[in-house]
Order: sequence, then structure tokens, then C-alpha cells
Amino acid sequence: MSNGRKAAPISARAATTRPSIGFALGCLGVTFSLGMVALAFAMASNESPDKPGQVVIVVLGWIVIMGVLATKLGARQEWLEQNRLDYEASQAIRRSLERILSESAPVTDRSSDLHICGDARVGEVSRHFDQRMNASINGWLQHALNVHGWGVNIAGNSGGLSINKLGLSGASAVELAATAVNRTDLTGDGFLAVLEREHLDGRLETTRVIAPSLPACREYVVQLMRGLAASFGSGSHVYTAMDSYLLRLASSIKCETSRVSDQLLAMLRQSPDRRSTVSVVGDDLEGWAILGAAIRLGADGPWQQLFPIALIRAILAAVAQMKSAFPSLQTGPEVSGAILGPTTIAPIAALEQQ
Repeated sequence: MSNGRKAAPISARAATTRPSIGFALGCLGVTFSLGMVALAFAMASNESPDKPGQVVIVVLGWIVIMGVLATKLGARQEWLEQNRLDYEASQAIRRSLERILSESAPVTDRSSDLHICGDARVGEVSRHFDQRMNASINGWLQHALNVHGWGVNIAGNSGGLSINKLGLSGASAVELAATAVNRTDLTGDGFLAVLEREHLDGRLETTRVIAPSLPACREYVVQLMRGLAASFGSGSHVYTAMDSYLLRLASSIKCETSRVSDQLLAMLRQSPDRRSTVSVVGDDLEGWAILGAAIRLGADGPWQQLFPIALIRAILAAVAQMKSAFPSLQTGPEVSGAILGPTTIAPIAALEQQ
């Protein structure tokens, strides 16, 4: 490589799009050889009336082949440049994702662009456990096949007659048995809570807080990472880098949804005058509902993480920063944070950590 840069390894995606220059080089070699032979004959022949014309034709042929070769070489150079940018971008995203793994923290009420519901009372809590089903179908197939037929052959001095008939008959029997086991994940529950705030004029305001379970949060991050990686092309350096961090990022989520649901239900069992207030920060869904990112029980309690909005924002910001650092890198369509349905992720912004 020029400028003293080490050649980047070829990605699996680049290996399938490598431009070929062998054909152009072969055509150039053949044309050059034939042209030299034609020029030699033309120069040696005193009877040729159009020596300059023959020379011009040979030279034009060389120019055309050289043009094709130059085009192929330009395409190859562009291919090498894209592979180099892909490799350097993959190293940048690796550094960013490694930093995210070491610095992730829950959002607080000072996080920007998030909905805040503070000093509210818990009016209703319902928890929802993840369901897992294991099913299998077993069986056997029995088939009996019979071949039967007959034939008549009559021959004489002047000819012959042959009549034949062949038939197939059979029977098949199938027996299948299906079994299914439905298991409830007793540690993988999410909850839905309704918070109430009473205004000075007596008006009651309610906010619905949706908190997915820990397995659902991890599945969301996995699908988000897969969608972002796929936008750079399957088999690219960036795709491979992001795919290698996919499970690590999902496993790093420390969601306290199950514990918080227990605490909220315990709070509801207390008398109304003993219940502490609740503060929730999250992403606005429908104006009256929020995707809970963190919750605080009491005025001075610690913030406990629910849905990992801070992690998702950090991932989206890292990808956006990488794209801005490599504007010439070819990418596919943009991927937003909304992959699992109507849930939306707030715009990328700098988070103020507690």
C-alpha cells in the first residue's frame, strides 16, 4: 500500500466483489503481440499501399485495450480503498463498543430528551412473566408398494402382436405424536405500572410505565446490533466487529425489573399514608405512556435500571460517530432504534450521568 500503510486484510464481503483484471491483461497481451506481428509484416512488405493506416489501426487497438485496463485498475483501486475504509471503521467501532462495555450506567432524571414523572404515587402494578414453549413432533411412515401386470404376445410369419399391462398399487400409513411443554420464566418478568399525581386543583394525572423483562431487553439489543451490522453488508469488517460484540453487550445489561416489580407490589400492600413517592424517567411512547428506563423509590432512593436506554443511545451514537469519521464508507439503509415494534428510541444526545 502507498503512504506506508499496512495492507488491510480482505473481508469475506470484499472477496466476493473483487474486480478481475486478468481478462483485460490477457487481451492487452494478445493485442500487443498481434499488433507487433502486423506491424512487422507491414513494415517489411514493400507492396502494402497503406502502411500508415495499418499502423493507426494497431495503435488504436492498443489504446482501447489500455483504456479498458485503466478502468479495471481504477475499479480495483476503489475496491481496495473501500476494503481499507471498512477495516479502519471496524477498528474504530471496536474501540467504541469496548468503551461502552466499561462505562455503561443507568440514566437519571438529568438525562436529556427523556420523559420524567416525579413524586408520583403507585396506583396499579401488574407483572408479566415470559413464556417459553418446547415442542416436538415424532412419528413414523409405513408404505407398502405392489407391482402387477400381464402381457400377451402373438407372433406369425407375417408379423406379431404384443399386448402388455402394468399396474402399481400400495398403501401408506402415518402416525404422528406431538408433545409440548410450556414453561414460565419465574425470574424473567416485566411489569406495567400506573402512576398517579394529583394537582392542586384536584385533577388526577396518570402515567403508564412499561418495563420489559430482562430477556426482552437483551433480545432488543441483539436485534438492534444485528440490524446495524447488516447495514454495512454481511461479511464486511464492520459487520464482523459488531457481531463479535453482540452477545457481550446483551449480557452486560443489568436490568432490575424483577426486583422493582417486587418492591412496587410490596409498596401497594402498605397503607396509603405510608407509601413513598416514585420517580420514573423514560422514553415517551404515546404521551400518556413511557418506556421506563430507570426508577427511584422514595425521594432519596437510588436509581434502578429498567430498559437500557442509555446503552442503546450509546450504541447508536458510536455508529453515527463512526459513519461521520468515514463518510466515504459504503453503507446500506439507515437502521433506527425501533426494531421490535412500536417502541421508539429518543434521538441521540449527550447523556448526563449521575
